[in-house]
Amino acid sequence: MAQSVSEEIIADSERKQESNEHLHAAETLLESENRFRNLSEDALVGIYIIQDSFFRYVNPKMAEIFGYAVEEIVDKLSPRLLVLDEDWPTVRDNLQKRLSDEQRSIHYEFRGVRKDKEIVIIEVFGSRTMILGKPAVIGTLLDITERKSGELEILRLNAELGQKIAELIETQEELIRKEKLAILGQLSGSIGHELRTPLGIMSNAIYFLKMQLTDADETTREYLDIIKHEIDVSLRIITDLLGFTRTSTPCKQPLPAAQ
Repeated sequence: MAQSVSEEIIADSERKQESNEHLHAAETLLESENRFRNLSEDALVGIYIIQDSFFRYVNPKMAEIFGYAVEEIVDKLSPRLLVLDEDWPTVRDNLQKRLSDEQRSIHYEFRGVRKDKEIVIIEVFGSRTMILGKPAVIGTLLDITERKSGELEILRLNAELGQKIAELIETQEELIRKEKLAILGQLSGSIGHELRTPLGIMSNAIYFLKMQLTDADETTREYLDIIKHEIDVSLRIITDLLGFTRTSTPCKQPLPAAQ
């Protein structure tokens, strides 16, 4: 009898201890859940939990990013409805990799669809976890649409700057060419004037020799004519060169309307 009472007391003590342990575990779990919610509710990033193809938890920031109220998402929407069609295969595969434990953590970007159908660019950090004995995905996400737009604007400005620099280099090279041509023109004009005077003297000398050597033989006369011809050619070249380097005043001229 005493042994039976003793065993009953021990069993009762064990039941109480087991009950206390369950109560402590429940209190610990509740405390952890409250800490998680307190942290996530005021977070500046979106926080989510996905299990069985549905969002089981989202914080206010996550709902705000996609333009929904929290209660419109939790246990009602699947990730598929928040992802652009073209990006869904990537998101689906990444979710599967985490749920199957093929890849415990992952970081990637995708294009999301807000409630108002606006497209947003999302950056995701996600990991595998276990909730109530079943695999789930927990993670954070950021709306990086403005950042991406800024990056694209920087790329556009860099491309525009590169084009302007190329145009500036081309303009500079053109100015250098024109400056060289101007210097060449000035030099040609100076040389032309310097050459015209002695050639004129040589032409007069040939004329004088012809007048004086009236009885010269045919060969002498032929060579005098050759010299005179070459002097005339040289003078024409100099005249053309001076005309090329000389800046002329634009001349207005009426043209038919068809032109």
